[in-house]
Amino acid sequence: MTALILPERVDPYFFRKAFNGMTALAMAWWPPADPTSPKSAFTTVREFRIASAVAWLGTVVLSVGILIWFPQLIVRTGFDHREIEAVVAIWALIVAVRAARTADATFLQAACEFNGLARAGLPAGIASLVMTFVLLLVAGPVASLGGILAGELVTSVNIFALMRKWKRDHA
Repeated sequence: MTALILPERVDPYFFRKAFNGMTALAMAWWPPADPTSPKSAFTTVREFRIASAVAWLGTVVLSVGILIWFPQLIVRTGFDHREIEAVVAIWALIVAVRAARTADATFLQAACEFNGLARAGLPAGIASLVMTFVLLLVAGPVASLGGILAGELVTSVNIFALMRKWKRDHA
């Protein structure tokens, strides 16, 4: 998929690096909590989620700006610009879903909920494989990214349910 979108002269991990840079920038805006502060872990989770949202938004703005003003950096000659935009839009949704659940997943890792986290990914993997295959056959490669999005949504729903259960049991 990367070879379809990015020319050889552009780093294929450009968007990942941009997202990581935006995450670092957002984390700089929210300094770590004072260990002696009575701040709860859930406040930290909320701040983590806000920082992730800011990083995601910055990445989306950067991506849209590149697609509008410098499309030659990404779009090879002969490729449909609309398909490239669709891929970027679907990928932005996938990353948004991942960013939304990362704070909860990180909290659950710190709480040693490894079995629950492992179980949260199993149905998602199956859903992702099945949906990606079906969408690839029915609608083509661009639409098949919807299968990855479906798997990410299933994972997120499972992690959010695990977090609610943890709060009920421990809070």
